[in-house]
Amino acid sequence: MIEDINKEFIIPENWLKVEELKEGVRVNLMAGHCQDCGTVFFPAYQRCIKCGSEQCKPLVLSGKGTLYSETVVHQAPNNFSTPFRVGYVLFPEGPLVFGQFVDMREIQIGDQVEVVLGKLREAESGEAGWAYMYQPTAISSTRGEN
Repeated sequence: MIEDINKEFIIPENWLKVEELKEGVRVNLMAGHCQDCGTVFFPAYQRCIKCGSEQCKPLVLSGKGTLYSETVVHQAPNNFSTPFRVGYVLFPEGPLVFGQFVDMREIQIGDQVEVVLGKLREAESGEAGWAYMYQPTAISSTRGEN
């Protein structure tokens, strides 16, 4: 399954760590971690975005974070179906990462979300273009049911 998806990634493959498991696919974002100033940033670069150091190492983000902000897009470029939800997610390791949600489920600032693979848009080849996306975690989806 992963081999098929890898052919149609819309984002650089080195932004993701994708593992096939019995239960499905686990997706983590690959960040950079500056060994000099401690800054964690996404995507990873050869130089630190804060201090300019070249002493950066890859860091696998946890795969889950907290919704920091969100909005709904109603007008978009060709090949995108509207409306769709986008937002910034704050990861425990530090970076704030922008992304699209897999669907239009209601979600609130502070809810927990996880990184998944999703169809971002149709690729030029006519096939699905895959990228990382966000979806509410099971904890978020049961919020308020206590």
